Amino acid sequence: GEIPWNNLAGTSVKFLGLSHNKFDGHIAFPADGFASLEFLYLDENELKGSLPSSIGGIPSLRSINIDNNGIIGGLPSELGLLVNLQYFSMQYNELEGPIPTEIRDMTALETLGLGSNKLNGKIPDIQSLVNLENLYLFDNQLSGQVNDSVLNLPALKVLFLSSNILSGKLPVPSPTSLNSKLIGLYMSDNQFDGEIPLSFCNLRALQALFLDENSLSGNLPGCLGMLKQLAQLHVFKNGLTGFIPYELSVLTDLQELGVEGNELWGKVPDGLCRSVDDNEIDFWSDCGGDNPEVDCDCCSMCCSTTHECSPK
Repeated sequence: GEIPWNNLAGTSVKFLGLSHNKFDGHIAFPADGFASLEFLYLDENELKGSLPSSIGGIPSLRSINIDNNGIIGGLPSELGLLVNLQYFSMQYNELEGPIPTEIRDMTALETLGLGSNKLNGKIPDIQSLVNLENLYLFDNQLSGQVNDSVLNLPALKVLFLSSNILSGKLPVPSPTSLNSKLIGLYMSDNQFDGEIPLSFCNLRALQALFLDENSLSGNLPGCLGMLKQLAQLHVFKNGLTGFIPYELSVLTDLQELGVEGNELWGKVPDGLCRSVDDNEIDFWSDCGGDNPEVDCDCCSMCCSTTHECSPK
């Protein structure tokens, strides 16, 4: 059934938690509003329609989760009025149109989750979001270049932009990136080109680096071996050339290494193979087929030029 919004009019409720039900119908905040509402959880329902602009009339809101519903239409510009909002997530809906530029006014935001929708256009200027820790925009139709300022948000820990149509060069970490808090950088399945910036090697807290399925070129930087906490390195299906760098052998936390589907060649360094064997790393390379490009004694999966992969 529908949420009885009118029955809630004029109440002093601070927490409205209706997650994991089968509520349908539209979101329709009562005219009297929720003067005291701070937490709104409507995730995992069957709600439809659009997010009403009247949400901007509830400035007390601190946390909103409307994940996994059937919400359509665009995001209202009135979201910018929610200056106390710290958590906003509407992932796995049917949202369309651009991300409103007024997002930049939500300066208290720590998490912005809009993944798996149909949002398009460019990522707006959000450098004012100095408290933002988690940005999830994966699986949309966002396009254009990613401004360096997005990667260099001072509190950012996770940047998840995979499965869009973003293009141009990868964003470049700032000279102060040695102090970066970034632990997860997910840029897979886009249209990025150019080389992997050497300044990525300054992101010392990084644990996951996903650059696979793009059009990147140049060498795989050996200085990535400086990322001592790196557990996942995925660069498969690009146009990378040269050798697989021996410097990766010092990554003792590494669990997954995917370099297949590139133009890398030569023998995998013995030191890297020892590390792969010692740490049981899941290692994929182009060591398969009749004329393998990579000579690998320690790969768990070998792929051919026709992208057919099989266990070593």
